[in-house]
Amino acid sequence: MSVIEKQLDSCTVSVYPPLNPDHETVTVPENMLTQFGIVAKVNKDGVVVTGADKIYNYEQVIVTKIIQ
Repeated sequence: MSVIEKQLDSCTVSVYPPLNPDHETVTVPENMLTQFGIVAKVNKDGVVVTGADKIYNYEQVIVTKIIQ
């Protein structure tokens, strides 16, 4: 099984220092979450993405939107 085919159950993207909700936000691409069947919970400390899926799909969600 290649790395692209391996699966994760969850991934945490931490933000330090915590976000200031007055002017800082993290957004996630809802269309990709739906497409891959995974869920994201955003808070001031970052994002927790859950749902069994390929590592590659997790990377796509994180790189596409969260880090931009």
